[in-house]
Amino acid sequence: MGGMKNIFRGFIGMAIYMTTTMLIPALTFDYVDKMVIPIPPDEILDIEIAKGNIAVVIFWLVALGLTISGLAFFSWSSPKESRRKIVFSILLVVAHCFYLWSYKFSGIFFNSTLKKSNRYV
Repeated sequence: MGGMKNIFRGFIGMAIYMTTTMLIPALTFDYVDKMVIPIPPDEILDIEIAKGNIAVVIFWLVALGLTISGLAFFSWSSPKESRRKIVFSILLVVAHCFYLWSYKFSGIFFNSTLKKSNRYV
């Protein structure tokens, strides 16, 4: 019965990591990509985030998010004091480092500008 409990815990951990590493960032980037800010006299202020890079960043976030979710499943489903849990926890830390590295060096935050346009809402 302990094995089924560990597998269930693994699926819970995987669901948590899938939500926090894939779903929330992908929805946030998609929303910011489509967001416009209205300004009073029929003008709109566009938030221009490196539009070409956003699809690449979402791809890498999903790819690394799937890797992190898989490692989280094996880490959470391992017995309490096993070597397997330690190994997968260390691999999970390394995967998180790559995940943060993909945010930092994608240039998505440093290349953003605000641009005035004459589109009507």
